[in-house]
Amino acid sequence: MMATQGVPNVMNFDTETGIFTGVWTIEASIGAPTVIYLNTELWYPNGYTHSLSVDSIDESELRQGSFTIDQTDAQHFKIQFTEIWYQGQSATLTITPTASDEAIFMN
Repeated sequence: MMATQGVPNVMNFDTETGIFTGVWTIEASIGAPTVIYLNTELWYPNGYTHSLSVDSIDESELRQGSFTIDQTDAQHFKIQFTEIWYQGQSATLTITPTASDEAIFMN
């Protein structure tokens, strides 16, 4: 994680699978996003998927508009929590290469 909207707790990148996991305690008053550098040419040439949860609540169940995800720059994944009720909660983000990329790492 290049920058964190809060306190980083765990940051792990598995060079055998290309899977990145980051966990941080959200500081909602910080007006800047958490930024993850992806290096898409090397690790995600065929794309990636992400999963996000806050205190074990999946992204699909989080209130729409209470956070933003910016993937407009292919090299950086950005997420920002915009509501104060996220203060002190634990966010977990996992970036996983597409299945075709995973096969590259296994060989």
